[in-house]
Amino acid sequence: PASRVRAVISISGVADPGPDAAAFPGRYRALFGRDTTQADLDSISPIPLLRPDSPRLLLTHCHHDTIVPIASATHFINAAKQVGAPAESYFYERWNDGHCIWIPGSNPHKLHPDIEEAIQHFLLGRVK
Repeated sequence: PASRVRAVISISGVADPGPDAAAFPGRYRALFGRDTTQADLDSISPIPLLRPDSPRLLLTHCHHDTIVPIASATHFINAAKQVGAPAESYFYERWNDGHCIWIPGSNPHKLHPDIEEAIQHFLLGRVK
């Protein structure tokens, strides 16, 4: 139940499908089986669910993510602030391919220490 969710963390996720669909329309054609409309994107957006009593939110994202544009996260954070939802962000600079979240060569994959630290700070300092 939503009343039991105390925090949500997105690591380079698609928080607002609009910017992602603009950058990668093929993903959404595959999802919907046709060219998408704004109504389609609105139907899968979590933004209308944001409220002042939403669980605490943390979005981490690289400014140079080549898989999901950072605008997806910044649009979501701005929407959260507009409605008073408790949202925080950790945006960082890195020049790896993809999401830029993994330490290169780590196996199993390991998050870069700054991302881990941001998540730990959020969980330990913010979730009661």
